[in-house]
Amino acid sequence: MHRWIPWVMIGCSIVHIGLGLLDPPWPGVLADGVINSVQSIDRVASLWFMVAGLAFLSLGLVTRRMVRLTGRVPAEAGWGLIAIGLVIVLLRPLDGGWIPLVVGVLTLIAAARTGESAKTRSVITTP
Repeated sequence: MHRWIPWVMIGCSIVHIGLGLLDPPWPGVLADGVINSVQSIDRVASLWFMVAGLAFLSLGLVTRRMVRLTGRVPAEAGWGLIAIGLVIVLLRPLDGGWIPLVVGVLTLIAAARTGESAKTRSVITTP
């Protein structure tokens, strides 16, 4: 299970970014020359949607690296996703907040199965 958790994060982030690119404001941003073209509320919301997708992608890539280096899934990734998911689900229950919530729970399950916890952290040293 721990080997595919990072790929679930990466896959969800790619879908998130793809959906963001389909958002109506982006053709207007391109037509306005990109630089300083995000001023309206719909463009700002779309920008932050894309930033969230990139952050999710970064978390997936870091988690994948940690699994490769230590053989463990970091529990902190799961807790972070659960926190994000809970905020979204509480404020917009019919929105996509269930995805990070579920992925966060799966991440914590994988972390528990690989022995990662706050009490037993791996220390990575570089040569």
